[in-house]
Amino acid sequence: LREGLEAEGVQRGARLSWMPESARPQPRIDVGPASRPPVNWWELREVLNRDAIVAADIVRSGYALVGQFPVYQPRTFMHSASFIAMGHAFPAALGAKVAFPGRQVVSVSGDGCFLMTGQELATAVQHGINVVAIVINDRCLTGIAALQDAYYGGRRVAVDLVNPDFVRFAESFGALGLRVTRAEEFKPALQKALWAQKPVLIEIMC
Repeated sequence: LREGLEAEGVQRGARLSWMPESARPQPRIDVGPASRPPVNWWELREVLNRDAIVAADIVRSGYALVGQFPVYQPRTFMHSASFIAMGHAFPAALGAKVAFPGRQVVSVSGDGCFLMTGQELATAVQHGINVVAIVINDRCLTGIAALQDAYYGGRRVAVDLVNPDFVRFAESFGALGLRVTRAEEFKPALQKALWAQKPVLIEIMC
């Protein structure tokens, strides 16, 4: 495409000359290592069926899944990508489970994302939409914090969170709440969640 445009005389440099400074391409920055919850995401793939549906939110672990999670069938991995729609994963998982009630459906969200739409646990319990919601609890909007660290020398604004007890939050709706604090707890918790005949929230503590 670039070669074709250049052959037609379209020069990127000429376009950049009139672009506002704020709109010009910026150099890539290193935002630091991704948040590492005490889990092995490969275990998620090992436990799930090949036709299971995973909805990943705008969370550092979600971006890791985009690049590393094996997908075996079309439309079995959902991510809002460049739309940056925080909080979309859990409602998307509910919709997927309604459409495909016979499949396993899992959402992966950060704490900030889940707080935006987590009240839909009420919908899940009321209508028997038995999804598994994995919530990464690091008490921070981690991706935004990393950008603030990179661009503003560690000066953070409005990224620290005061979270509820997510296990008790889930239980208050009538869902099952599980907590993972060590790597070896993740796979058994996931297996238990998938066998439960109700919506389940797995809180992963960082």
